[in-house]
This record gives sequence, C-alpha cells and structure tokens, in this order.
Amino acid sequence: MMSVEIFGKKFAIYFDGIDSKEFMEEISIYESSSNKFNIYDYEVVFLRNNNCTFSEEIISINPSSFFFLKDGSFAVDYGHSIIHYQLTKIPKKVTVKVKQQSFLRKFLSMEYRSNLENLGQIFHELIAVPLMFFDKKKFLIHASAVYDRDSNQVIMFGGTGGVGKTSLELFLSKKEKYSFFADDICVIDNDGFVYPNLSYPKIYGYNVMNNKFLTTKDLLKNDTLLSKIHWFLHYYLRGPNKVRRKLRPDYLFKGGIRRQKSKIGKYYILFRTATVKDICLTDVPVTKVVEPTIQIIKNEYYAFLRNIRWFVVNSELANKKIDLQEFNVAFSKEILENALKGAEIYVLKIPLTLSHNEFLEKVGKIIGVE
Repeated sequence: MMSVEIFGKKFAIYFDGIDSKEFMEEISIYESSSNKFNIYDYEVVFLRNNNCTFSEEIISINPSSFFFLKDGSFAVDYGHSIIHYQLTKIPKKVTVKVKQQSFLRKFLSMEYRSNLENLGQIFHELIAVPLMFFDKKKFLIHASAVYDRDSNQVIMFGGTGGVGKTSLELFLSKKEKYSFFADDICVIDNDGFVYPNLSYPKIYGYNVMNNKFLTTKDLLKNDTLLSKIHWFLHYYLRGPNKVRRKLRPDYLFKGGIRRQKSKIGKYYILFRTATVKDICLTDVPVTKVVEPTIQIIKNEYYAFLRNIRWFVVNSELANKKIDLQEFNVAFSKEILENALKGAEIYVLKIPLTLSHNEFLEKVGKIIGVE
C-alpha cells in the first residue's frame, strides 16, 4: 500500500496481483501523505481482471459498457480495464480491474505501452482527476501549467487539444526559472490555488516535429530499438498525431517540479484563427473566458460525464433510491470566476499559417522568456 496527497485529497492505493513497480515510481513524484490515523478521502485498488467479479451484484446494464450495482455503485468497461466506482462509501472507493493485453495490441497502441505499464495514466485520467468533479470547491481546467519561480505563481495555458499547450510547456522546460506543474488538466480551487497534476507529460509526434527545442532524438534516447521502430512506423504510416511518449517531468524540466499548491498568476487561452496575421495578445475580463473554459473541459471529459448521465438513467429506471445530489456535476460559473479573479487573463490569437518554431519564439517573447 502507498499513500499520497493529490489535489488536496488523501489517497490510499493498494495492489492485488499487479506488478506495481512502474506505477509506484510514477506516483511517488507526489508528496506522500502523512496520515497517522489512516483516514483517507479515497481508496484505490488495482487488481487483475480475473481476481474479482461483481456479476452477481448487477441490477442493470445500460448501455453495454455500463454496470449499475445493488449497492448504488457503478462500473464502466473502458476496454483496457473495468473500473468500479463506489462513491457513496466513506471513504470513497475505486477498484480497477486491469485487462491483460497481447504484444500485438501493445505495438498497435500509440505509446507502445501495455495496460499494466499505463496504470499511471489510468489513475490520473479516470480516477484522480474526474473525482474532482464532485468537489464543490474545485474546478477543472483543460490547461498545461508551469510554476514561475521568480513570481511564485502558476502560469496556465488553456485551450482545445492540439492548439499548442504542451508545446509551450516543453519550450519553457528548458528555462531554469520554470518548474513543471501540469501537462493537461489543472485543478483550481475557489481561492485561486492551483494543485499540481504531476501525471507524466504526453508528447506527440507533432510536438517534436521541426522542434529545435525538443527533438525526436531527445525524446527517444532511452527507448529500446523496438520502441524506436514503433515510433517511426506510427509516425510515418499513421501520422504525428497518432504516436506519443511520456517523460518524467523532473527529468524534462531544468527547474524541476513544483509539488505544492500555488496561486494562479496568469491564464492564457490559446486560440488558432484566420482572423489575425501575427500573434495577437488581448487582456480580457474573467467573464469573457468562463464559458469557453467550461465548454472545453466538458468536451475533454465527455466520456466520464456521459457515464454519470448513465448512472442517473439506470438508478431512476431501476427505482434505486440514491441521493443524486452527490453525483451532480455542476459547472459553477461563480466558483470559476472566484478562482480566476486574481489572475491576469489573456486570449492569445495564433495565425493558422504560423510555423511551430515561430509560434514558440514569438509567444516566448510575449510572456517574457529570453
């Protein structure tokens, strides 16, 4: 068992028949939870798919990947694993039944990783992050983030997928004044504190394409020959958006990582558009970015939020008396406005024809990077 504090919550993590070495290394990047009374907010159990079954507890299956159980919990078959969410328990419990995978499936995946090797991503994307939807004092933002060691504040780069958030994060990783804070999702509270999301950065083929700041050679230098073959086959046959790797952020960033929650300083929303011929930076009031920020995170977590809707459908039609307020994911504009009210907020418009290196160099000058 290992205990860690993530997003201000205490997690106890257990393993049953699972080789947890790689996952434990990834999660140990967080601060361990000092918990002398063994009181946790969440318990997470990883086990092999054949170690446990809940088939006798199923009330309904609607749709075929969603299982509603007698105790008011639910499970979802994500393909790589079946995750059982028991969110009415104290502490809340999540059980992950990891499916075995053939080598062929591993080779066909975009990361050349098996399901067991991917536990860190499963934990962050399907457990730790989405559980924060039920915290009434926190908000999720689709953004990468760095910690500015000079100002002691967080800089967030928000926007839709593929707009340049990770590219900017990687560009700043070479500057000693910046520490890694988050790659994909930021968790911010009502008081404007952002919590570190230390999931390993996902670096796609297009992030290193014509990138003089992080090359393919840099990215693959510790990979096996088979992994390198996988990369080049996927890159040239499927495209640079169909292959990616993960790197430890403390190895990637010259400024290391920031493990403590920190105040937000600046929030840039990146927006690619044909309406400008050069990079255009506009400071805007918080009310201007609230609705776009909400719609972007709703789209990013569409699959998980859809499962919450399936939970409501199954519980109502099965006549199961459950307090559905517990599962009400309310995207409160008030909380988001309060969280961002102390930040400098900008919309960064990017020409569609701007090259990758030009984008990084020009945005770097705008945000004050020499």
